[in-house]
Amino acid sequence: MERLRELFACALASVCGAVAPVHDILEACMLIFAVNLLTGITAGILVQHERFTFRRFFTCVTEAAVICLLIAMILTIGDKIDNRAGAMSAISVVVYALVYFYGVNILKNLTRLFPGNRLLAFLYYVASFEAVERIPHLASYLRNHEKP
Repeated sequence: MERLRELFACALASVCGAVAPVHDILEACMLIFAVNLLTGITAGILVQHERFTFRRFFTCVTEAAVICLLIAMILTIGDKIDNRAGAMSAISVVVYALVYFYGVNILKNLTRLFPGNRLLAFLYYVASFEAVERIPHLASYLRNHEKP
């Protein structure tokens, strides 16, 4: 058992060392995930009168873990092919997409929580409708991948 614990500690230290260059980025992502989770749960319970479900909670946590793993994999692959600058550019694209999509969702949940707040309503409108036309390829993506 002691040997297993040592192996786990070494593996964890290796992972932490490997993702050290994107540590700040991962912290920012975790903040976005946490705010999204809190606003989603709060809006669901208070506004839509839904019950808290661990299934939804674990789905949100799993999404966060997958995205963080994707960022770590991009960095690792970039290092292995000796192209850290390219990897950081790819990570930037992932992070900006994350900020946009999760930010819009956070604003949507905040407008549900505070329906009379014009600032939040305006920010949600600008982020979800006006910004779509300004980001290359986003409008066509959203048109082709609308939920039924």
